[in-house]
Amino acid sequence: MESSERQLNLSIVIPVYNVGDYLERCLDLLIRTKGIEDTEIIIVDDGSTDFSGEIADKYSSEYGFIKSFHKTNGGLSDARNYGLNQASGKYVFFLDSDDMVIPEGMQKALELLQTTEADVLLWDGVSINEDDYEIESGYEAILAHGGLSKDKEYMPGTDALVKQIKDHRKYAVTAWLLAAKREYLLENNLLFEKGLIHEDELWTPQVICGSSKVQYLPEKVYCYRIREGSITDSDSQEKHIDSYVCVMEQLHQFFQNRIGDQEQRKILLSNWAEKYLWEIKSFKGSSKKRIPRKLIFGAGRGFKNKLKSLVLLVFGVKGLCFAIRVGKFFKEGFAAIKRVAHYMGNIRKYQAVMFNSPVYENLGDQAIFLAEEEYCNANGIKVFDCAGADRLIPLYSKLTPKNCLVLISGGGNIGELWMAEELKIRKIIRKFRKNRIVVFPQTVYWNMDTDEGRKCFEESKACYGSHPDLTVFVREKISLEFMKANMPEVKTCLVPDMTMIMERQLDRKRQGVLLCMRSDKEKTIPAEQQKQLADSLRKNYKVYSTDTCYTRIVAPASRKEIVDRKLERFASAELVITDRLHGMIFAYITHTPCIALDSLSHKIKGCYEWISDCGYIRLADSVPDALAMAEDIVKADINDNRDKIKESMLPVGQELLGKRAGELKE
Repeated sequence: MESSERQLNLSIVIPVYNVGDYLERCLDLLIRTKGIEDTEIIIVDDGSTDFSGEIADKYSSEYGFIKSFHKTNGGLSDARNYGLNQASGKYVFFLDSDDMVIPEGMQKALELLQTTEADVLLWDGVSINEDDYEIESGYEAILAHGGLSKDKEYMPGTDALVKQIKDHRKYAVTAWLLAAKREYLLENNLLFEKGLIHEDELWTPQVICGSSKVQYLPEKVYCYRIREGSITDSDSQEKHIDSYVCVMEQLHQFFQNRIGDQEQRKILLSNWAEKYLWEIKSFKGSSKKRIPRKLIFGAGRGFKNKLKSLVLLVFGVKGLCFAIRVGKFFKEGFAAIKRVAHYMGNIRKYQAVMFNSPVYENLGDQAIFLAEEEYCNANGIKVFDCAGADRLIPLYSKLTPKNCLVLISGGGNIGELWMAEELKIRKIIRKFRKNRIVVFPQTVYWNMDTDEGRKCFEESKACYGSHPDLTVFVREKISLEFMKANMPEVKTCLVPDMTMIMERQLDRKRQGVLLCMRSDKEKTIPAEQQKQLADSLRKNYKVYSTDTCYTRIVAPASRKEIVDRKLERFASAELVITDRLHGMIFAYITHTPCIALDSLSHKIKGCYEWISDCGYIRLADSVPDALAMAEDIVKADINDNRDKIKESMLPVGQELLGKRAGELKE
C-alpha cells in the first residue's frame, strides 16, 4: 500500500545540498530501521550541483515511502520549510542529509510516537566524525537533554528548558533532536527563518517553550557528523556575526514577551546572556555590530558573567575581547610554569626529548609520531614528548642535559611548503647546539627557481650547517639528492617513512571505494577531476570519502585512538584512491589495495619506491590512469615486504643507539 493511502504518523524531512558522499549512508540507515516503511521520507534537493539529486530519485523509485523533490537553491531553512509544507504525517522530524539515525534508537522513537500525545518529543544523539566513529569527548560529544526525567512524563516546554539550564547550564538547541506535531508547527507559524546560519538556535526554543506538553525519550536516536565544509564550518565571519546577532535579538524578544513566569524568564535570559558573551569572542573586536550591551548586562547572572558583561557595557566589544585575551595570557602563563616545572623534575629520567610532535589535525603526522615513539621504545630509548611547547624551546634548551638526545619528529616539514614548521626546526637547531640532534625521516622541498625559495633555502642552509652534530633522515631519493648536492655539510641518510614499520592486525569486511583526496596547497587534482573520478567509480562501486586530516585538533592523549580508528576505516575498503602520502601508507599498513596519485612535493612518488613490490599499491599519473587500473588492483595479490622495510630502517636505530651511547662517529 502506498504511503499516500496510509494514516502516517511521522514525516522525515531531509534537506539535501551537495552531499552525495553521505546521502546514501543516511538513507540506508533509515531504511534499516524497523517500522520505517510506515513513515514518509521527504527528500528536498535544494539545487544540488553534484549527484545528490540523482541519489534521491534512485531511492524514491525503489521505496514507495520515499519522495524526492527538486527546487532552486534557497538555503537550509527554505528547504526545511518546503519539506514541512509537503509533509502529511502527524509529526515531523528534520534530518540533515550528512547525518544519520541510530536504527535501534529511531525504532523506539517510532514506537513512542504511536502512543504519545506530546506536541514535541525530545531525544538524544551522539557526534561522529567523517568515518562514522563516535566522538566521545569535548563539546561536540554532548548532544543530550541533560537533567530531564527518564520517566517519559509530560512537562511544559519552558520547564524542560529551565531544568536543563539549572542542571547543565545549557539546553540542546538543534532541530534534529526532536519531532514536533505538524499542525502545532503550522498553526503557530513555527517556520525556519530564511538566510540565517544559526536558525536552530532561534527555532528550537520557540518550538519547545510554546508547547504545554513536551515528552523526553532517553535514547540516542541521532548521529551528528562533524565534517569540514559543512554550513557552520564554511560561512564567512561577517555572515556568521550578522546571523548570530539577528537570532539573539529575536530570542531575547521571545523570552521577554512570551515567558510569563518571572523566575523562569530570568533563567532563560541569563543563559541567553552567557551564550552571547561566549560567542562575542569570535567577533574579533568588531564595534560596529548592534550588540545589546545593556540587555546583556541586565540579564547576566553569576560573578564571572556579570564581570564580563560589565566590561562589555563600559568598554564595548573591543574592550571585552582585550580583557579575554589578557585573561588567556595569564592562564597560559600559569600553564607554562607548570610545564617547565614538570620538565625540570623529569627530564633526567629520559634518554631523549622530542620536539615538533604534532598538535594539529594531520593524522599522517600523528601516525609518524606514534611510529617514532614505538621505534624508540623498541630500542630502549625513553622519550619525553614536548608537544605544543614551541614557545618554551629557549628555556628547555637551558634545562636539557648535554647527554640528552634531541629528536625532531618527521614528516614533510623541511623547506618552504610549511614555513611555520620549518621555522620551528631552525629554532630547535639553533637553541640546542650542545646536544646531538636527530631529525626523523622528512621530505625536503625548496623551489630553487624562485627568489623566495632560494632565500628560504640559504637561511636554512646557514642554520643547519652551523650545528656541530645534526643528522637528518629523509624518506625519498629526491630529498637525499637535494641535500647531498646543496647541503653536503649536513649528515643525511635515506630511510623509509616511519609509519611504514607500523603493524596493525585488522580483520574488517571490505566494501566500496574510499577516496582520500587533498584540498590544501599540495593539491594537484582539481575539484572537477575529483568529481569525475567519483562519478565514474559509482558505476561499479559504492564510493565513500575520507581524509587523513581530522576535523579537530588532535590532543596527544587521544592520537593513538584516533589514528587506529582511521586505520580501521581504511581496512574496511575494497580499494583506496588517494593523493595523500599517508592515504597510501595507511592502505599499505592495512593491506588495502590502493592507487596513489602524486602531489606537489614529489613525496608520494619517492615513498612509493619503498613499497612498490608489495603488489597491492600502484602509482597512477592521472585520474584516467587510476580508473583504468582500478579493477585489476582490487584483485591483486599481497606480497608482505615488511622485513625489507625494517631492514631499511636500521640506520635510524643505529643512529639513536649511537647517539645515546656516544659510540657512533660520522
